[in-house]
Amino acid sequence: MPNPFVKRWLQRTSAACERDSFQNDCARLAHEIQLILDEAGMGDGFETASKPKSANFCYLPLTNSVAGRTEELILKHNPGWSKAYESGIFEGQVRDLDRGELHRVESFSYVESVPFTHEGWRGRIRACNGVGAALAPAKIDLFDRELAALLASEFPDEMKIPHRVFVVTART
Repeated sequence: MPNPFVKRWLQRTSAACERDSFQNDCARLAHEIQLILDEAGMGDGFETASKPKSANFCYLPLTNSVAGRTEELILKHNPGWSKAYESGIFEGQVRDLDRGELHRVESFSYVESVPFTHEGWRGRIRACNGVGAALAPAKIDLFDRELAALLASEFPDEMKIPHRVFVVTART
């Protein structure tokens, strides 16, 4: 069972992700993180000028996992996809802040399992930059049918998919 901080994080990020597409929306996710830190009495630990500067929420494509098998299928349909097998830790974000006029650049990450049904996972993956933004509509439909068959043959309908939360904070 997650600690109260993590539980609140999951509630907020899940609600935020249901309202909006969370991909590439670091500012909104950073705001959610700051609210959680403030509610937990941890916001002051970053001092007044320190705020989350970057936040990421990424599934982990572990070997033989739902996400791992899904990425194998994405690569079958989009072999040039450059985002495959991401770890969810984005060193470039830390490096960019280190090079900027910011101080006390810090990062943290943790992994949480997020529940998905087959239908929910298929929707999440259709929105993936390796599928929905890269493939023609007919190829998206073919991919989705193959993903549905893969999920039905290898995984239960109620799945827990590990996601990494990676946050970078800094002071100005």
